[in-house]
Amino acid sequence: MIIPVVTTVAAAVVVVITLMNGVGLQKERQNHLRSLVNRRIKRQVRVKRHWLM
Repeated sequence: MIIPVVTTVAAAVVVVITLMNGVGLQKERQNHLRSLVNRRIKRQVRVKRHWLM
């Protein structure tokens, strides 16, 4: 049940990043967004590990 959520989140992230690139935002904001996204993914991975344990 958790893996599909991760895939959908990843797809949404890709769409968001492509939209941001299309709009032409500053790289600083993009980096900030990527760091936030990475944090969320890491949290999900931790949750997944917890479920597996």
